[in-house]
Amino acid sequence: MNEYYTQVEKAMAGGDRRQAIRILGQVIAGQPDNIQAWLMLAEAVEEPERRRECYQRVLRIDPRNSAAQEGLIRLAAQKSHAERLQAEETVQVPAFSSPADQPQEVEDTQPQKRKPVKLDAGRRKKIVRAAILVLAAAALAGLVFLILSGRLALPFLPKTQDSLVGTWQLQDAPENLLIFQQDGWMTIRSGGMEVRYTYSASPMGGLTLTDESGMSYSQRYRLNGDRLEFGNMIYTRQTGEPQPTEAAARPGLPPALTPGIWESTQFDAISGKPGTKLYVFSDQGLFFNGFARPELLNSSTFRICPMVNEAEKVICLTFLVQASSENAIIADISVSPEGEEAKLFAGVQMVRSGVDESSQEPVQDLLGEWKIISPPEFARSMTFRPDGSLTLIGMDDMAREGTFEVSDRRVAISILNPGSYLVHSLGTAVVLEAENGQAAAILLVK
Repeated sequence: MNEYYTQVEKAMAGGDRRQAIRILGQVIAGQPDNIQAWLMLAEAVEEPERRRECYQRVLRIDPRNSAAQEGLIRLAAQKSHAERLQAEETVQVPAFSSPADQPQEVEDTQPQKRKPVKLDAGRRKKIVRAAILVLAAAALAGLVFLILSGRLALPFLPKTQDSLVGTWQLQDAPENLLIFQQDGWMTIRSGGMEVRYTYSASPMGGLTLTDESGMSYSQRYRLNGDRLEFGNMIYTRQTGEPQPTEAAARPGLPPALTPGIWESTQFDAISGKPGTKLYVFSDQGLFFNGFARPELLNSSTFRICPMVNEAEKVICLTFLVQASSENAIIADISVSPEGEEAKLFAGVQMVRSGVDESSQEPVQDLLGEWKIISPPEFARSMTFRPDGSLTLIGMDDMAREGTFEVSDRRVAISILNPGSYLVHSLGTAVVLEAENGQAAAILLVK
């Protein structure tokens, strides 16, 4: 699938939109619910109506997709701008079918004198009165337009924006929020990410959004009590501060992220350490530069904050799955180091290189010699034997002998402090999670 996307990007870079559309058509024919292909097709086609159909198809598959929502907003802004330009073209140039039809200039050789027309007092008063009425009507119409468009607020009338202030939640997608603030700022929260705009609203149902780069978008809205129709989406008003709901933040993983070992060429740049892999266990545990229990934000988005050594900064990561197959995922990963600005890695390609080979018996899974991957300074290897003895080879190549005992899914190791660990196993990789949470988890690989 990645080869198709690479071919599409090359075709688009070379200006060959027809080739890009042809390739994407093949992908969609085999995978009609491929969100990434529909989004790329929206960029490849030139007709606004076809682009709108692509974005609407994405929203039918995933009503929370922020890329499709923003695409529809851009299309609405472009349409509004085009209509405004067309309305401003008020000067009409007369067309003549032939030179004979064109008006000919005639030189006036005889100066003519016009006699001044005398108006009586009554007629002058009527003309002045009519002019005043026309000017007053024009001024009133302009005032009404300014008020209805939201460009003029009267102190004795409620502001249109006041009725929008608050938190609005997308139907059937509680993690998607619109947050309108009293100071004129609006936040769109979707998929664990936020986009901020300034906004102005009119009673006629027009909403103008301006992003932080100064780009403006026009959107239609319809307000009916606690129900807000925003474009083709429906939101309901929420009470209190916007907080993740139980449906938006719960333990778990997206269905696409199946247990096993996942690799990506971008993992090293994301973690800052070479050889980084993502280990996904069947008990909903993860290891990515440290052990973590994921929070599922929606069906395609989860967040982890791996537990690391005290000397290291906590780094939280948000994964947004854009497309997936049985053993491959394309995801946007937002990295938020503690005390620093977040960084987005878009279109990260992840491949599952190892499956879950655990026996569901911790004793059997632990037996054998293991290489210690993390923490890297802890030791070199650890060997568990059937008689309950073990050997730990330190970084100085010195051997330490000890014993271990397994109970349920826990293992007690005599030479380690703390000595009790939860066992998370994939068969070829094991994580020992300290039960008291005060020590870094140990990653073992055969």
